[in-house]
Amino acid sequence: MISFILSPMGRYVGGALLILTIIGGVYLKGRNAGEHNAIESINATNALAKKDALEAADNVHDCYARGGVWKLKSRECVRP
Repeated sequence: MISFILSPMGRYVGGALLILTIIGGVYLKGRNAGEHNAIESINATNALAKKDALEAADNVHDCYARGGVWKLKSRECVRP
């Protein structure tokens, strides 16, 4: 076995395996970084949507608390 590793053919095979391992590592690192960026972007969008939804809900609750009626089409509070 050791004679194959030390032979020229063994060195070529070992070199090819080393190169393939490096290429695979670089590919996986790039893929993981892209996945992480996509998840961060989605989480940021979700947080913004949640904030907007909570603000809209607060507006509706405030409208009803003041005795108003919330109009869906115009998105405004109308007092009777």
